[in-house]
Amino acid sequence: MGIINLFKKKKPEPKLLIESRSPVCPLKVIIEECNNATHMYLLQIVDDNESIAFKGLCWLCNQGAAPIDLDIKAMQNGLPSMLPAEFCKYPSGVSSLNPEEIEVVWFEEGDGVGVLYQGEILGVIPPWVQDTFPVFASGCVKDNPWVLPLIKEENVLWERVLKAKQFWQNFDDEYWNKFKDECLSVLESKFGSHVKYYAIDGGFFPPKALVKFEVKGITYLFTVGVSLISQPMVEMYTETPETKRRIEIALAIETKTFTKNEKNILQYISAQTTIPWQNLSWLGHGHTISAADVFSSEFPNVVCVGANECAKLPSVSLPSFDDDTTNILWLMPVTEEDTAVIKDEGIDQFCKKQNKKNFWIFKE
Repeated sequence: MGIINLFKKKKPEPKLLIESRSPVCPLKVIIEECNNATHMYLLQIVDDNESIAFKGLCWLCNQGAAPIDLDIKAMQNGLPSMLPAEFCKYPSGVSSLNPEEIEVVWFEEGDGVGVLYQGEILGVIPPWVQDTFPVFASGCVKDNPWVLPLIKEENVLWERVLKAKQFWQNFDDEYWNKFKDECLSVLESKFGSHVKYYAIDGGFFPPKALVKFEVKGITYLFTVGVSLISQPMVEMYTETPETKRRIEIALAIETKTFTKNEKNILQYISAQTTIPWQNLSWLGHGHTISAADVFSSEFPNVVCVGANECAKLPSVSLPSFDDDTTNILWLMPVTEEDTAVIKDEGIDQFCKKQNKKNFWIFKE
């Protein structure tokens, strides 16, 4: 062995402190200590083999005296850098974190994450992170290109993480059963006793059901439980997220048409309930979804029409959460021509043109 190899500096190995998977989204977070710094990595799971894609990272703290500048050389060698001293609350560093005192808290939507240590928030990666920015850390005291200060009195993310922690702590069988019973009571007051109850969660979290009603030759299908979890990213696309974050899905269809393809229709509705969280996106008024082979070749798509946005639809007031109302999205099978109108003129104009009574009820 040559003398150069004998004294060659060994590359630091990362020390895994904790790993956590989102309860509803294909995301996981890893917290590691490496090269005298602790970072939180947000990773997206992209397929069934659990391949991962990098989504964001957040510096949490230094384990040694902070450097004057960012360690570019370390980063070029694939190592994380300590945060420079001028940005650090504790420029001399802190002790290594005890994994048993680290707590990962996922946002209520499951797409953002905060990390607590000994009960205090260390850092947050919000849902809207792009690569490495913006992220927030309480150990940061000055804006910089890598991480922003997380100040309790000034940043709404602080309260959002604590609110999410309380939400997940309260979520148990009793919580679900109470919510389910309240929903069924509202629906049955409008459509009579339900004739069928299907569990559609496959035994996995979160609990969800599909409930069937029959009224004068019309079958009504409603999901129950989808609204328990807020949809991701809604706040990025609307000024009124409190009316769109929480949804249930409904379909009204002529019973004789429903019975021809009952199994496929039930499976189809069930599958749509996972779209927002699996795709880190959301479903709302005017969104169209492929429905090939579900209804007929003449109706290859469905459009979502929100009861909160269309006064012509049945009024059903399901339980609300804090200041959020639950928006029932009615799935309406549409032709290619209808789909083009919706795309060109908008969903509201499409609904205005529907002069047929009970136009939301699908009949072949």
